Amino acid sequence: DEMQQFGLRIRNEKIPNSLDTSIFPPVGLAEKKLLKEKFNFRNQTILYSGRLAPEKHIDVILQALPYVLSRFPNSDLVITGRGIEENRLKQLSVQLGIEKNVHFLGFIEDAVLPQIFQASNLFVIMSTAESQSISLMQAMCSGLPSIGANSRALPEYITKECGSLTEPGNSAKLA
Repeated sequence: DEMQQFGLRIRNEKIPNSLDTSIFPPVGLAEKKLLKEKFNFRNQTILYSGRLAPEKHIDVILQALPYVLSRFPNSDLVITGRGIEENRLKQLSVQLGIEKNVHFLGFIEDAVLPQIFQASNLFVIMSTAESQSISLMQAMCSGLPSIGANSRALPEYITKECGSLTEPGNSAKLA
């Protein structure tokens, strides 16, 4: 639809990225607990996975965390991935006083990444540039409810049955 708004007039169809769903199966509570222990995750683990870039708006997620911690103090935010925003985001977590609740794991090997998803409780993505988010699909395959920005293609994936959409850039509403 967006491409047509910008003048695309030829016949077109969506071609999704593929994802081997068998690699990211949901796990039961007992296995989730074991994985949490393995990675030293707290009871409530919020996950963002992907490139650390400005258009991903990870700063909005960090700014929402103090609101979350005021109500759910036993929560952590786990961030996987690398990118040009990494140092700025680490500094922001210190400025916000949440550095003990934010864990930057960096690049995660393919064999371990599914376990990170399975050990988490919630996936968050505030990107305003997604045409298709592989990390969101990985979260959904893992059975994680997801919260995302009501922007670009994210509303095509995040429905009331599997998560919630929120206003882009608004950390209070995200919390």
